[in-house]
Order: sequence, then C-alpha cells, then structure tokens
Amino acid sequence: MSGTKRFMDSQEEKQRAAIQIAIKSGALMYCEVHEDILLDGSSDIEEAYTLGDLMFAKGQLNGVFDSPEEMTELIFKAKEHAGDCCERCKDPD
Repeated sequence: MSGTKRFMDSQEEKQRAAIQIAIKSGALMYCEVHEDILLDGSSDIEEAYTLGDLMFAKGQLNGVFDSPEEMTELIFKAKEHAGDCCERCKDPD
C-alpha cells in the first residue's frame, strides 16, 4: 500500500471516529430515512468535545487521533457540515 493510500485511509478513519463521537454525544445524528445524511443533534458541540476528551484520556482513541486538538478540529468540521434538516426528505425529487 502506498504512503498516500495509508494517509487517506487514516484521514477517513479519523473523520469517522469524530462523527461517531459527535453522534454518541448527541451533537450530531443521521437522518432516519437517509443514513448518509448528517444532521445537527439536540446537544451542544461542547458535549462532543467533552466526551472526546474523556475517551482520549482513557486511551479509547489510541492510534486514531494524534492529539485532542486534532480530534476537536475534526468534530468541529463534522458539525459545521451537518444540516438542520435532510434536503432529500424535504425535496424528494
């Protein structure tokens, strides 16, 4: 596997982990109909940061993120790209 491929796989793993932390905290959720659409959740993004920091401190994210700051940045980016409502549900055409 090339270095570029490993880097891309690592970035995707980090992004998935950040999304899962945000979902677990309630800061993000998936559309109930379209499982690939991320939506804003009911909790504040700060709860995702807190949960991620706790998981990082417990060693549950070893090998995923290089630092808590990297994790926080990726959670922020995931939240930033989430919508208020599912555009495909709103406009089924």
